[in-house]
Formats: sequence, structure tokens, C-alpha cells
Amino acid sequence: MDREFEQTIIRHQDSVLACLFALVRNRELAEDLLQETFVVAYTHRENLAAVRDVGAWLRTVARRRAYRALGKSSAGGAALWREGMELEETGASESLGDQESLARQLEMLRECRKSLTPQQQRVVELFYDGGKSGDEAAAELGVNRRTVFQTLYVARKNLLECVRRRLRQEEEQ
Repeated sequence: MDREFEQTIIRHQDSVLACLFALVRNRELAEDLLQETFVVAYTHRENLAAVRDVGAWLRTVARRRAYRALGKSSAGGAALWREGMELEETGASESLGDQESLARQLEMLRECRKSLTPQQQRVVELFYDGGKSGDEAAAELGVNRRTVFQTLYVARKNLLECVRRRLRQEEEQ
């Protein structure tokens, strides 16, 4: 491995890992995806000098890997992947190259979670924060699995709309 590429890894590994962990909420999976991201970068190392913002490019590669991994891991992950791609289409991902912007968007998401119904908040908490499967969340809540995934679908839709609304409001200011 050449010294310049090694320095690129050292410079960006923390921000890429933070981005991945924020998406997948699992340290081991985030670390695996980090390695995959740097393998992709290594295969394109000759072209990295021409990339204007290597950190943003790496986080984009990482985000796409995370969406794929989430899409394969659960029914809820597939919907998250689709909505994550929709967020990219709104232009939100363009500003993710900047750590301050990423932190701001995560703060928006936290604020938007407060607008969910108590049931939606609890299901999101169990499924994403707690890492529970649909069956585990259903058992804990005393509802069926389908109710959990329907609630997640509505909650994600509400969160997506809330974040989009806040991004538009910020752009207008």
C-alpha cells in the first residue's frame, strides 16, 4: 500500500466509521462496511487525486454500502434503504461531505423523532436503537409483527417528510 493512500485512510477513517455507525447502529457491521469502503477506494486509488472532496466521496461509497447491507438484513432495512436513496435525491446527501452538515441533519432527525406518535417512537427505538428484530419488537409491545412493520413504515415516512421540510426551511433562510 502506498504512503499517500495510507494517509487517506488515516485522515478519513473516523468520519466514515461515524457515518456508517449512524446508519447501521451496529459497531461490527459498521467496521466491516468501513473495510469494504476502503477496498473500493483502494481499487480507485489512482483516481483519488482528481476527486475534489475525498472524504465526501468515501462517505457516499460507505452510505451506499450501508443501504445495501440494511436492505439485505431485514424488511425494515429495505424500506430504510429506499428512503435513504430518496433523501439523497432531495439533495440532502450533497451536504453530507461536511461534518457540520451531517451533525445538523442528525440533529434534525432527532428533533423529528419527537414529532412521532408515542407508539411510533417506541417501535423506532426498539427496532433501530435497540437492534430488535420485528418479531422481538412485536413480542415486547404485545402486537403482531405486521403491526411493527406498518408502524415503522409510517414512522419512516413521517421522518422523511419532516427532514425534507426542515431542509427546505433552512434553504429558504
